[in-house]
Amino acid sequence: MCTGVLEGGLLTVYAPDDITLGRLDNDRVRNALMEEAASGGVTVRLVFQVGEPPKATPRENLQNLLKFGSQFDNIEIK
Repeated sequence: MCTGVLEGGLLTVYAPDDITLGRLDNDRVRNALMEEAASGGVTVRLVFQVGEPPKATPRENLQNLLKFGSQFDNIEIK
């Protein structure tokens, strides 16, 4: 139901409505998200927002796919 976008050290979590946002915006969820980011070696600020995340351009989608694929030896993107 929710989507997160990480840009420049800011993790924005988009919730579909205020009710969902209210259920997410608590210490337990914040700590879990911050710990997960820290385990990946990233320090982030966390923001919750109602709405849809911005749509990525096709070029951004390709760059993200290439970056993801470069983590693995057995994936070849043509």
